[in-house]
Amino acid sequence: MSTAHHDAPRQPRAGRPAGALLLAAAYLTFGVLWIVFSDHLGAALFASSSALTTFQSWKGAAFVGFSALFVYLALAGAAAGQGSGAGAGASDAPAAPAGRSLPVVVLLWLLVLATGLPMVGLLAWHVARETRTQTEVADRLVRDIARKTADDTASHFDAQLRVAASLAQRSAVRALDPAACDPALGHLAMLHEGLLEVGSFDLDGRLVCGRPARRALAPRGWSAELRARRAPLVSPLERDEATGAWAYAVVHPVLGRDDRLAGAVEVLLPAAALAGIVEGPVGEGGAITLLDQTNTIASRSPQRLETIGRRMRDGANVRLFRSALPGTFRAAGVDGVQRLYAVQPVGRTGWLAAAGVPVDVVYAPVRTALLRSLLVGLGMVGLCLWLVLRLRRSITAPLRALQRTADAAAAGDFSGRAPESGPAELAAVAAGFNRMLERLPRLQQELRESEARSRRELDNLSRHVPGAIYTVLQPKGARRGTVFFISDGSREIFELEPADLRRQDNGLMIDRIHPLDRTRWEHAVGQAAADLRPVTIEYRALLPRQGLRHHLMQVHPERQPDGSLVWYGCTVDVTLLKSTEQALQLMNETLEHRIAERTAALAAANDALESFSYSVAHDLRAPLASIEGFAQATAESLRKGDTARATGYIDRVVANAARMDTLIDGFLALARAGRVALVDSQVDLQRLVAEILAEAPQAARTRVNVGTLPRVLGDQATLRQVWDNLLSNALKYSSRREHPLVTVGWEATGAGELLFWVKDNGAGFDPEYADKLFVPFARLHKAEEFDGTGVGLALVRRIVERHGGRIWASSQPDEGAAFYFTLPRERLLQGPSGEA
Repeated sequence: MSTAHHDAPRQPRAGRPAGALLLAAAYLTFGVLWIVFSDHLGAALFASSSALTTFQSWKGAAFVGFSALFVYLALAGAAAGQGSGAGAGASDAPAAPAGRSLPVVVLLWLLVLATGLPMVGLLAWHVARETRTQTEVADRLVRDIARKTADDTASHFDAQLRVAASLAQRSAVRALDPAACDPALGHLAMLHEGLLEVGSFDLDGRLVCGRPARRALAPRGWSAELRARRAPLVSPLERDEATGAWAYAVVHPVLGRDDRLAGAVEVLLPAAALAGIVEGPVGEGGAITLLDQTNTIASRSPQRLETIGRRMRDGANVRLFRSALPGTFRAAGVDGVQRLYAVQPVGRTGWLAAAGVPVDVVYAPVRTALLRSLLVGLGMVGLCLWLVLRLRRSITAPLRALQRTADAAAAGDFSGRAPESGPAELAAVAAGFNRMLERLPRLQQELRESEARSRRELDNLSRHVPGAIYTVLQPKGARRGTVFFISDGSREIFELEPADLRRQDNGLMIDRIHPLDRTRWEHAVGQAAADLRPVTIEYRALLPRQGLRHHLMQVHPERQPDGSLVWYGCTVDVTLLKSTEQALQLMNETLEHRIAERTAALAAANDALESFSYSVAHDLRAPLASIEGFAQATAESLRKGDTARATGYIDRVVANAARMDTLIDGFLALARAGRVALVDSQVDLQRLVAEILAEAPQAARTRVNVGTLPRVLGDQATLRQVWDNLLSNALKYSSRREHPLVTVGWEATGAGELLFWVKDNGAGFDPEYADKLFVPFARLHKAEEFDGTGVGLALVRRIVERHGGRIWASSQPDEGAAFYFTLPRERLLQGPSGEA
């Protein structure tokens, strides 16, 4: 349970986390844009790796500097937000409002970031677009030049291969006979100045027909490839041993007379023959290069003789040139210049045609656009910074003065006034604040007077309320709360002083609850807190002086904005009311019990009266009729003088009169059994049964088994009548047996009753008429068989029922009978084993 607003805890500054998150997001966005933009910038501005490394170092230094500036601004903004509060005194500083945002300085710097970030993004997008445009233009250029160079070179090779093919078809060449060489081989070399040599060779690459000086040279290197391919080929560039010039060979296979590969025709051409092919509009610093299968430069534009025959040793460049087909890539040429290259294969010869444009030339327009954008962007950011500084001087100074005045007022000093300067809006706010300061002392005095009146009224009300009134503040998540207010009734209700409870944990009140009721109390209060509904609960309390008391509590919870609960409650002592209620309930139960007893007695009396009326009308009529008949017969006999017969009739009249007397005695006994009050005393049933058997004449010839009987609480005289009638009947109806047997016993049942029985092996009766056994004067046997009046069992039934028990019988004709009756278990005084 908890209570209302006392010294509320300071609310966390909700604006700070949101502002910090905003700054972090802005910083992260700026960092990502800076990384992406600077990478594009470095790629556009610097072609060499050393220059790019230097740029990356300066870029890192700039980012570290910007980070330091960002941290400084964040700390300066935090200090600005706390400065004025510290000036007013740390202990008296008011709590920051829940909706407080960032200081104006930080917001202004955020304005700069909000302005600069789009500029950086726009600049990065512009540079990326310009870079992509220039790259696409250069890419198309080098692709076209590389493709044209590859096509021209392939056409050149095809022309030479056609010449070699025509020679390979001549019969003299196919003969491969050194003694009968085809003169066309020599004539062709003389006719074409561009040809170094035309000759025929065998499969081992040895000269067959050609210039005699070449016979001493080593076999040609292309012979193994010829045997493998069995198709025309262009050999790699190599230095000619005869002339010392760089040359390449166009080789065509020669078939023998059996159409099998026999040799080849070689057309040897100088590398200079390719100079006219590697020309194209690559611009300043561009390069077109032909590479053979061994990555040796066969021709290059612009022409540099020292590069012909140079093999590319850089494995990375070789892999780029061989694997980049058909795309473009950046690589350093043999002169060390970074270029954007495109490569095209020269037919199926294994040669490559590469065209490259310097990276500096490609990105020159990008650098121009970048510098122009940077100048514009820096100008706009500078303008924004100037505006921010101006706004800071014109806004933050009046705001801080207003804040200092507000902090002083919050600390209780209303003498200060805020300067009404700065922008019109701030001046209006300061003027309104000053007017409020002028009214605050008067309003505070009115508030104090109102609080004093409310306190007096509440105290007066609480003194006259028969109970304790209280409010408790329960913080969110707490199990108990703090007592904010409690009336003087706590002295009587909880035996606790109000001063000891105010501003204290309400556990002192909860500890007064009876341990057996505390769980129920906590469950009811917890459910009320969950449902936010009032709850009324009655519980027992244990007080040091008053002892056990009954309390009635009603509380109402209210949820506060911060999640805490305020409980408004009242507890009153209902012990007297509870006692009165319990006494009234007991009286009602007693009255209901008495009414039930009287009703049962009345019903029994009605039954007895009905039975008695029937007996008087039926059982007494027969003797009276007999007396009347025999009296008339006696008178008739006396008139006739027949005294002997008259004497017989008189004897019969006397017998019927005696029977009437017996019946009247039975009626009187039944009447006394229902009318005489029972006097409860200790009755030793064991001794009572023994006395009855000792007085019964039939017991001498009958075996009677009597168990150990208990002592009970009951009326001694009437219980003796019960056992006397039951035992007499058992002895009488079993007397005609050869071995009469009677059994007497008892047991305590699980139904809270004491069950007694008397069993015999006598004549028995038809169980169909068992309900007539206990009707007065009803008999199931003829008087000639067994004497009796039929009153005994009816008397037994009435006595047993008056003792709170019941009686019944079970039997079969000529199989004996068993009579059972019960007494309430609370009438047991001591059993055979001594239990009570």
